Amino acid sequence: MYLQELTIADEVTYKQFFQQGLAEYPQFFRLTIQDDQQEAYPTKDQPDSFTLAAIDGNGQWLGVVSFKTEYDNRENLTHKGLLFRMYVARIAASKGVGSALVEAVINRARNLPAIEQIDLTVVSDNERAIGLYTRFGFVRYGLEPSSIKRGPGQYQDEALMKLML
Repeated sequence: MYLQELTIADEVTYKQFFQQGLAEYPQFFRLTIQDDQQEAYPTKDQPDSFTLAAIDGNGQWLGVVSFKTEYDNRENLTHKGLLFRMYVARIAASKGVGSALVEAVINRARNLPAIEQIDLTVVSDNERAIGLYTRFGFVRYGLEPSSIKRGPGQYQDEALMKLML
């Protein structure tokens, strides 16, 4: 397995792969396939806004993750980064793919001079993902109750997590 930084040129393949994750694990994402169809490519192909893919020796995609700064021209938020759109295919579960992706994001973020912390949100009952993030030092600092509404009376909470670099 190797990690590859994706660019906007990879958008079609990226979207197909990510939508596979939305179909496989709809309960663990805040967006739906329909939402994603309206979304632009998630990052800007820059050192502080990137998407990585884990790919096996046969060229099969195993997982993806994105990172961007949170500031969007807000000077007081230049110290924060966001890990988001993390997905590992079912065939790659428990094979170190998620760990490799998270570790790569952390290492890249450490090399960005302004970034002091990485934030993320995760559906609060996604114990596998929470365990992965916790192993890398992320701590839960809050819970947003009823953050996601799946249908009438069907809500999910999201855990707010942070890693101080």
